[in-house]
Amino acid sequence: MGRESTGAFTTQECRKIDIRWMLKKGYLKENTKCSGQLSWTCGSTAGFEAIHTKEEKYFRLKYTVTDRQGVNTDYDYRIEMVTIPSNLGKGEILYFVCPESGKRAKVLYSAYRHHKYLHRDWYLERYGLRLYYNSQISSKIDYNNTMYFSTKKKVEALEDELYQKNKKRYYNGKPTKELEKLNLLKFRMNRYDHKRNEIFIQVMEKYGIGF
Repeated sequence: MGRESTGAFTTQECRKIDIRWMLKKGYLKENTKCSGQLSWTCGSTAGFEAIHTKEEKYFRLKYTVTDRQGVNTDYDYRIEMVTIPSNLGKGEILYFVCPESGKRAKVLYSAYRHHKYLHRDWYLERYGLRLYYNSQISSKIDYNNTMYFSTKKKVEALEDELYQKNKKRYYNGKPTKELEKLNLLKFRMNRYDHKRNEIFIQVMEKYGIGF
């Protein structure tokens, strides 16, 4: 059971379901049916049932929301899933289908006191309420800090994947796609780091603060 949210403006401030996380946890394995419970840091929970076969692909959610007057509303609905061929020509990519807009998405959000999990564009199209990424609402000074730490987290996760699990980093003398991705992320992280330090120095100089 979850309490009614006071509203969410960024993707980090609202509950979400992420298909990549669920694949990693083994909840959406091919040719299987599984069930369990999801939980969020706010204390909300939801039961789920997932089916991923050739005949059916869907994710069913069941949960109860309590409003500010203490009234409970039960939710029980299916989120269809589809696969499309990978751009790399290997395998397929799994997507949710937003139950309201029909748009494909890897992440669905429950925001602005709307209690279903939907595509982030739906809130703008239906209510004119934009669901921002954190980087979109950061100030110029904060933006590079936000992007630096966000990219740093991705770098550390990918480094753990490559080095701790001793995965191949080169194939026929060429870097693997994962290593290329890691190098690109490191380049971006260093660029954000340089920029945020540059802005910091400019701010210090503006206010006459020396080092």
